[in-house]
Parts: sequence; C-alpha cells; structure tokens
Amino acid sequence: MPYPNSLTVVSKALGVDPWLLDSVIKFESGGNPRKVSPDGRAFGLIQFRGQSIRDLGYQSGVQLIDTLRTYDDQMYKAVFPYLKKYYPFSTVQSFLMSVFYPKYRDSPEWLPFPSLVRHNNVDISLPLDYINRVYRTGNRIYVPRFLIYGAGAIWILSMILRQTRRAGA
Repeated sequence: MPYPNSLTVVSKALGVDPWLLDSVIKFESGGNPRKVSPDGRAFGLIQFRGQSIRDLGYQSGVQLIDTLRTYDDQMYKAVFPYLKKYYPFSTVQSFLMSVFYPKYRDSPEWLPFPSLVRHNNVDISLPLDYINRVYRTGNRIYVPRFLIYGAGAIWILSMILRQTRRAGA
C-alpha cells in the first residue's frame, strides 16, 4: 500500500523508513490529524503535548489541530519541524523516543520510564514496550538491540573458541 506523499517526503528528509513513521503515526493517532487523547492533553498525528505544542508556535493543542486540519499540513508544519530538531536518529529507539519521551532517546531499552510517564501511559513502562507496540501496529516484530549484540558477542566468542581449539589441536 503506498504511503501519502507527505509521509514519504518527510520520512526521506529525516532518514527514517516510511513504514516506521507510518507505524508510529498509526499507533499514536490512527492517522487522524484531529485526534485528541482521552485525557485531553495530547493532540494530532503524533500526539503533541504541552511544551512541544508551544515550541511549534501554537498556544494550545486545540489551536494546533484547528490550524493544521489535514494530514499533509500536520506532516509538513508540525511533525517534520518537531522531529527535525532531534535529527539524526542513530537507532529505531532514538527515533521513536523522539516522539514518545525524548529524554530516553539513548537510554537502555529496558530502563523504566519515570513514574509519571508510566502512570499516563498504561502498559508502557519501558522504551521496549513502546517500540514493541509501534512495531505491532505496523505488523512487524522488533528485535531488541541487546539481543542482537548478545547474539553477536556469543558468535564472536564461539569463533574465538574454535580458533583456540584448532590452534591447540
């Protein structure tokens, strides 16, 4: 299924897979630029909050979604400028935490969020929880970095052991 042109343009400008940007938008708002969270404090495609809304030049989330009424308007005039300030993204987590909780862009995937973040986001206690939810929204499975690195370390150790055995044989 092709992505909206604005999503393709923005994802390319940010160096992010369009699938990932689409998945986080679908997870956060279902792709609805007028989405308001149940608590009434998050707005739009990536559920902008408080200071992020003001940093984009809006007095409130209602003003943001009333001004940027369409998907394309929000992609170009809110999502892109907001994410651009965190560019470049060194990992999937770096990108996704830029949307969810920027202070954790480079934290370990298993480090618990502060209690207020956990309280406001049911079933999301760790960066890994959020990443997995976004990936499931996009019908993919996320393999955590520590498993990849762990598997790499095991492979390297097995190669060293093989070489050692060969040298000793």
